[in-house]
Amino acid sequence: LDLVRLPSDAAQRYPHEFSGGQRQRIGIARALAVEPECLIADELVSALDVSVQAQIVNLLLELQAKLGLTILFIAHDLRLVRHISHRVAVMYLGAIVELLDLVRLPSDAAQRYPHEFSGGQRQRIGIARALAVEPECLIADELVSALDVSVQAQIVNLLLELQAKLGLTILFIAHDLRLVRHISHRVAVMYLGAIVELAETERLFSRPTHPYTAALLKAAPELDPARRSTVEAVRGELPSPIAIPSGCPFHPRCPYVFDRCRAERPVLTEHAPAQWAACHLDALPDNAGNRASG
Repeated sequence: LDLVRLPSDAAQRYPHEFSGGQRQRIGIARALAVEPECLIADELVSALDVSVQAQIVNLLLELQAKLGLTILFIAHDLRLVRHISHRVAVMYLGAIVELLDLVRLPSDAAQRYPHEFSGGQRQRIGIARALAVEPECLIADELVSALDVSVQAQIVNLLLELQAKLGLTILFIAHDLRLVRHISHRVAVMYLGAIVELAETERLFSRPTHPYTAALLKAAPELDPARRSTVEAVRGELPSPIAIPSGCPFHPRCPYVFDRCRAERPVLTEHAPAQWAACHLDALPDNAGNRASG
């Protein structure tokens, strides 16, 4: 109560005994009770006269400085917005106009129904929604797997443009190795929920260190007819994630398995400069994963 400048006896009063400004102070106090990092003030002062508005706005600024709060101040009064805000987002029909343009959607997209958008447009909307909070890292989990290749290319190119324009880190999760190679600076390969290899893209694709990475690269279909050969599938079946094999999880399917692999789980270790692998082998044979070198 003291923090929002209400008298100590306010706790014993009935709601009808408070003025509009005092009720807003009570609302602020209730929100502060959970010690938030961000306070959302949605039309907090729109029903108050200008003198009380000034008191509440000044209180918000004091609380922001005192408690280190982030305040999301939502209002239609541009003078108030200018007075209280460090940064401003302008919204139209619930959509941030600048974001629609950023992901190359027309401005009238804000008035459309979901069924009016194509698959690629829906992915652009998803990207715009993610960008609305100005993230440092964007997680793109199978973002283009359901799209045809021409639309995939558009979305991937959009991601690369946004990365360059906004300085984003993008965590691109996919099964399509060609897409991964095209978009990524570094690649982490996962098996049964754990990273088994991490390296810069060209290093990983040209000289894999982990047998599973090598097997994936050899299993990828080749588009060039002149270089097409029999696809080498990874042998065996993928184990259940609730019954992960002892030792190295990949050992039942690994062509290079030896006794230590069955008994001891390897940790991620640097096998070459800036290339880590969770494998007991020091290196793979020269022909391992060689389908990826071209």
